[in-house]
Amino acid sequence: MDKMEIYNDLLKCGISDLDAKIVLDCIVKKTSCSWMNDDEVKDGAQQKINEYLKQYGLIAKIEQRPMTNKYIWEVKVVK
Repeated sequence: MDKMEIYNDLLKCGISDLDAKIVLDCIVKKTSCSWMNDDEVKDGAQQKINEYLKQYGLIAKIEQRPMTNKYIWEVKVVK
């Protein structure tokens, strides 16, 4: 699968363009990363992302911060 296919699959999971690009970078580099932004994460997106990331040995945790409308992302390599 090429990068564009992975990127499109990530968008279908219900995340933003920016988040999809960062997650793609984690997949390509096989590395953990974390970031925060205010791009909305749709209901059920975390479950869909984690189902997708299993094949790459990664897991995502997305936490919404009350009152700020910010989302904290952590994508980790599963060992």
